[in-house]
Amino acid sequence: MAAGTACRRYIGPLLCVNLVMHAAVLGLAGWSLNKFIDGETHHHLGGNTSSGYLLVFSLMAGVVGVCSVLPRLLHVRAWRGETLAAAASTGLVSWALTALSFGLTALCALTPAAYSLTHYYNPTTLGWRFDP
Repeated sequence: MAAGTACRRYIGPLLCVNLVMHAAVLGLAGWSLNKFIDGETHHHLGGNTSSGYLLVFSLMAGVVGVCSVLPRLLHVRAWRGETLAAAASTGLVSWALTALSFGLTALCALTPAAYSLTHYYNPTTLGWRFDP
């Protein structure tokens, strides 16, 4: 128990950093989704059909991450076993959604341009046909 109370003073600043990072994800994903809905194409949004899903999952991860900071701060304040369950469960859900959105980011980044809707496989020539 002594090791847990010694590290207690570091948890507050780390939670503030976590809150700022999730708020930044919320801001960037909201801005990008707004541009995506308006139909403005940018180099980071255009050409990939899974960008909309990526932005929605990033928004969900950001909202759950920001909301999960409150039970963690209440746990740091009370520092009891009863509050640990709420802090750990919300943190675990927040982490899982963040990992899911990062996985979608990697999927969107690694998807080649040949799989977009403007390119398709032509079975007569046994090759890819690229429309201008």
